[in-house]
Order: sequence, then C-alpha cells, then structure tokens
Amino acid sequence: MKLGIVTHSVMKGEGQGRVNYEVAREAIRRGHHLALLASRIAPELQQSDQVDWIYVPVKGWPTAFLRNLVFSWRSANWLRKHRCELDLVKVNGAITKAPGDINAVHFVHSSWLRSPVHISRVRQDWYGAYQWLFTALKG
Repeated sequence: MKLGIVTHSVMKGEGQGRVNYEVAREAIRRGHHLALLASRIAPELQQSDQVDWIYVPVKGWPTAFLRNLVFSWRSANWLRKHRCELDLVKVNGAITKAPGDINAVHFVHSSWLRSPVHISRVRQDWYGAYQWLFTALKG
C-alpha cells in the first residue's frame, strides 16, 4: 500500500510531528510505501527507500498564518496531480485544501477560541488580534 501523509513536519520532537513520525515508522515497519508531503522530516526517514519526501517549502513567509496558507495551496496542488498514485491519504486537520481519506485532528481551534485563557483575551494588542484571527480561520 502507498500511504500519503500531509503534515508540516514529521519529526520526533514535536507534537503533531511526533504523532506522524510514529505513524510513518509503523507503516514502514509493516512494509508500506509512504509519500510524506511536509516541510520537514526526520533524517532517518529521508534515508528510507520506502519514503518519498515531497518537500513543501514555506520558509521565508513572515507569519505562521501565511506559512500554513502556502502549505495548504502547495500540498493541494501536488495532490491534485498525484492523488491517483496513492492508496490512502492521511491529512491533519485543515492542513490542505485537498480532500483526504483520513483526517487526524490534533487540536480543536474553535474550542480554544472560546477559552478564557486564549491569547487574544490575555493580550489586547496586535499579537492578540493576530492569534484571534489565526485561531478563528482554522476553527
């Protein structure tokens, strides 16, 4: 089986990245081939002959919001062209504009936005406003 995983990062030291790292390692152990659409992946995954890293560059964009938007567009463009090469596509939340077969949600932004400790309630400045917009658009 060829599995596509769409995520910003597949790295051991990060939350969502770590989850996807473990999914990738287990899929490799079971003999599956992977297409990892990501901006970063762990070095050992880059060396596996079962992994195709589809590099999605986002470095240089000034905010996480813009990096996420660019990632969404670029990954969706790749998937539109290559979806037929994959048996299953696992996406993570609203990470891409393209549809996936499985969506692993790691964070519920709409609930976080209602939290009394959301950064937009704690900081009444431009950064708080940015965080409100970022959360609202992802929710």
